[in-house]
Amino acid sequence: MGDCNYRFTNWPPYASDSSITREAAEFYECLEDNYFTQHVEEHTRKDVIFDLVITDEQDMVYDLTDLGPLPGCDHNALSWKLEVKSTYETATRQVLDYSKADITAIKSELQGIHWQELLRDLAVDQSWASFESILENVQ
Repeated sequence: MGDCNYRFTNWPPYASDSSITREAAEFYECLEDNYFTQHVEEHTRKDVIFDLVITDEQDMVYDLTDLGPLPGCDHNALSWKLEVKSTYETATRQVLDYSKADITAIKSELQGIHWQELLRDLAVDQSWASFESILENVQ
């Protein structure tokens, strides 16, 4: 949100509105091209919409209210509420305690594998998958 200083007299701006600058028209097109929603439709300074509230969700802003001019300022104050939803996902995974690992047994097991024979005819991704599988089994 903010004071963008583009002189929009209407939102959305009319294609035939010659009062908006090329930069303002490009700004509007950028919002449209990227599926953003601008929520302020009333003038926030005299006869223009200077202050914009932009979101990537159409129904995210509600109860947008023009509170009138701020003391000592030529802009109107705006108030709105946001609908924000959060989702929490709980992931369960096994975590190994390496402080209790039998490193000597792991080394012995890995040293007993004939790596050159095992990986000789495999592509890189197949070699990695094979190595990863062996390592996980040893763990």
